[in-house]
Amino acid sequence: MLYVSYSRLSCFDQCPRKYEFQYIRQIPAMISPVLFLGQVVHLTLHRYFTGGVEFRDAQGLHDLFRQTWKEERAKYRAQNLYQLDRETERVHGIKGLEMLSQFFHSSHNTPPHESEKLVRFKIGEDILFTGKVDRLERISEGFRIVDYKTGKYTARFLDTLQLHTYAWLMVRSGYLIHSSAFLYLEEGNFVEEKVTDQIIEQTEQALREKIHALVTILESGSFPPKPSKLCGWCDYQDLCEEGEKYGG
Repeated sequence: MLYVSYSRLSCFDQCPRKYEFQYIRQIPAMISPVLFLGQVVHLTLHRYFTGGVEFRDAQGLHDLFRQTWKEERAKYRAQNLYQLDRETERVHGIKGLEMLSQFFHSSHNTPPHESEKLVRFKIGEDILFTGKVDRLERISEGFRIVDYKTGKYTARFLDTLQLHTYAWLMVRSGYLIHSSAFLYLEEGNFVEEKVTDQIIEQTEQALREKIHALVTILESGSFPPKPSKLCGWCDYQDLCEEGEKYGG
């Protein structure tokens, strides 16, 4: 069975060699400050809505963030994958607290229908597509999918395919999805798109094409590097001769 997700396909699009290092050879990589902060914020919000009433005030939310940060830090340290120094921790910790304050005082601070919902959809006999929806809201027209974003909103780099992929997964799983949205926690931007039959069909076609390209590479056993300006930020730059060359 081939397990596929949006993040795996994105990794493959970025660079087949990186996909090999991360998902085939499963080489551990150091957690970056940005990724660590994102994981802690997401987990904090999930626990906030599922952990009980003791977290349902601003101070409780901040305390929960600090507790979650310590637990996740200990986990990565145990794997020798944590390298944030004290100043980096301080800067990103403050940023996380500010995001959660922004969220707490926003109109989005309401219990969702479901949080961190894992969804699976089988494509054919041997491909399983998986995804996790941060927040599923029940509205009068059906359901709305909300994906938390800890980065800054930039219209130029808005990844609508990611939004559409979550909608496609939920529709194929039997849900009536009215819309899907990104909630940018740092500034409170809310970017919502209505889900249509055409979007679902186009999304499935796009995903099937990406999966076909991935399967072709898997069958060949050769994962060519895809040099780009992103090489300089790749976790596996030191293992890839092309990455070292182009990463600068």
